[in-house]
Amino acid sequence: AEAGLAIASKSGEPAALAKLGAAAYGPADLWIVQSSRAWPEAWTRAACGAILDRAQGSGGEGSFSDALPGAVERLALLEGQPGLREAVASAVTRRDDRAASALLSGLLLARSGVLWETAKPVRWPGGSSKALATVIEARSDPAFAKDAARMKRLAQVASGVEGRLPPQVEVQAEWLHARLSGEGATTIARVVAGLKE
Repeated sequence: AEAGLAIASKSGEPAALAKLGAAAYGPADLWIVQSSRAWPEAWTRAACGAILDRAQGSGGEGSFSDALPGAVERLALLEGQPGLREAVASAVTRRDDRAASALLSGLLLARSGVLWETAKPVRWPGGSSKALATVIEARSDPAFAKDAARMKRLAQVASGVEGRLPPQVEVQAEWLHARLSGEGATTIARVVAGLKE
């Protein structure tokens, strides 16, 4: 109720929205993510930040929300990407593939860059997070195409061998692999020719 009043009155009370985000109520989380597209930055930081904080919980035993990728996307679009670098590092340290994958999915939605050190390999907690990280790195790391092992992993992600990601992410991985391999124009020509048939 406090959050609704804050929004209705446009009073700018981010604390009420943070309280709603911390409530662990799925429909409210989804509403926050959807509505935050039109909110002032302070409201988005408070409400989406509360969803992120709740997912991490004390000792890593948080209340996980299906809205977490959307909340991460909204936070990633804000200047400074509040708390995201730490959240990714925490999920990796805890070996929590579900949390890492949700965080990386949100970063992928936001078309965010890499929030981890690519010079040294990260031990991702599972196949899904490793595959999502590969797509993000391929999209944003200028040195990615020069690393044969990473290119091979990207091809495996694209073919569904690694990560078992949603088809739209596999297609993105396939396109990135083609583009980074210098076959982007050929791939586009093949797709366009297929559409004409």
